[in-house]
Amino acid sequence: MTVFKNDLIDELEAELLNQYLRIVWLEDYLSNGLDHLGLHVTCAVDEKSNPRTVQDLLKLATDIKVTVTGKKDLGSQCFQEQFRFTEEEYNDIYQAMGESNKDPRYDFIKEYGYSVSDLTGILDQLATLRKELHKLDDKEKLKTYKEILHNYIGLDTLVYGIKNPSLKQRIAKGRSSQGEYQKIVKAKKCIFFNLLIEQTKDGSKYKNVSQAVNHNIDEVMRQFQIFDEGWIHLKREISRVRILKLKQQQLNETLTASELRKIEEEIVKLSTLMQQLEDGLNHGYPFESLDNILPYNTTSLDDVLMKALRLEKTIKEQCIEPS
Repeated sequence: MTVFKNDLIDELEAELLNQYLRIVWLEDYLSNGLDHLGLHVTCAVDEKSNPRTVQDLLKLATDIKVTVTGKKDLGSQCFQEQFRFTEEEYNDIYQAMGESNKDPRYDFIKEYGYSVSDLTGILDQLATLRKELHKLDDKEKLKTYKEILHNYIGLDTLVYGIKNPSLKQRIAKGRSSQGEYQKIVKAKKCIFFNLLIEQTKDGSKYKNVSQAVNHNIDEVMRQFQIFDEGWIHLKREISRVRILKLKQQQLNETLTASELRKIEEEIVKLSTLMQQLEDGLNHGYPFESLDNILPYNTTSLDDVLMKALRLEKTIKEQCIEPS
């Protein structure tokens, strides 16, 4: 059995803190062009690209490096990106992140699909895991850690693996295999959490996580089913159109045997997916046979939702009475 290493938590925490520092320095550079910062951006620019501003370039960025020639004041401390942070540094940066959540200066990063509060939320999930380590076996620890890592991967940040090439490789692998899956996880969590927020907007709170889930499970399942059916129909249509296009390409007599083989392999793959989606629909909701591509399709949805809520500190504090 694989032994869980606590260093996994440490390095992901450092990654999140470095992401925040990168956002702070980007805001400085974009707003003030400060002399103490050097911004080195690698972009994927082609003939169709026409970037006119630094912000336009950032949208094409494949890598960003920040050179700090001076000291940046962050609260009462000065920080640089690091492979590891001390507990004191962690606490100071975490406090600064909380203040930045409310600061419109950092809203620019939302253009890229994530925010400072998203980073804070994942730090909170790691903190919860750290507190629960003594209650979990190695298999449960690793499973929970991977879920949190995939939550981070799902943010699709501008850069990743800051100061940590090994983590960068793992994230890159996760992006290629889990990108769409994690976006669906994020969307479904939003459905669930928004429902809890709506139910407690009058100031009331649920007694515990179990009550919150049990009280809302029917409505959550109804909304998840609508989401899933819409996703399945859209995916089938996209696949159908793609197959038609590929079959047209097959008629091109200049294609090599290798190119024809690749086209045929893609057609078979898409046809198999379409059949899998149709079979899933025919068996009815929850679409358990599709859980590997369409998350949260399980008869144990209540357990999955309780686990997700326990890891989401902000939503839990907002909707659940303190224990």
